[in-house]
Amino acid sequence: MDVLVFSGAFLVEQYDLIPLMRTKAAQGVRFRILVGDEKSPAVIQHAIDEGTPGGLEGRIQLMRRYLSEVTDLDGVEIRTHGTILYNSMYRFDDTLLVNVHSHGALAGQSPVMQYKRLPEGPIWKYYMRSFENVWSNGVPE
Repeated sequence: MDVLVFSGAFLVEQYDLIPLMRTKAAQGVRFRILVGDEKSPAVIQHAIDEGTPGGLEGRIQLMRRYLSEVTDLDGVEIRTHGTILYNSMYRFDDTLLVNVHSHGALAGQSPVMQYKRLPEGPIWKYYMRSFENVWSNGVPE
């Protein structure tokens, strides 16, 4: 499972991600989670643009606190990033969800596109290359 978000706290609050991560990590599933650095200029500007100054930063701090419970598990890697986030991404095996961000809109109000990995599928490779670029520059928690 690969995740690229600023906050993504809904994954814990609505989908009970932490117990799932514990169970799946024990079964050998690998998790790579990228969350925003709440102090980065990109996060601060994004919060202002969506009309939630301070709110987004707080949600990121909350998510980092949630994730601190699983950072010691084998197969779980958490990193922070300060990139401009054009899309949030959620990869589960051969399925990729891309939450397309629009200026001034909350992520939850924006469309989500679903892609399947195909052997020669260019869209999958395009988005995963973007994920890998952010991952390579992320700061380990």
